[in-house]
Amino acid sequence: MKRHLVQTVENGERVLGLDIHPVERGAEVADTVNIACNAVLGVCVAVNQILGGTAANELLNKLFAEYEALNGTTKAEDS
Repeated sequence: MKRHLVQTVENGERVLGLDIHPVERGAEVADTVNIACNAVLGVCVAVNQILGGTAANELLNKLFAEYEALNGTTKAEDS
């Protein structure tokens, strides 16, 4: 969020402003999508556990394993 804040000098005074369309740095967009996917999948798994397991249990387990593999959070021998 800090990238949205910009400082300029006007009439010799520092002014804090807001950039509504800052340039993305590095992998910010990919990181944001990754964090959102992690959150959504985490909520689905948590609700499934709260409900004591549903018909989607097996699919959620597969999706979670696939997400971990794509995200690089599991070791190759675990997949």
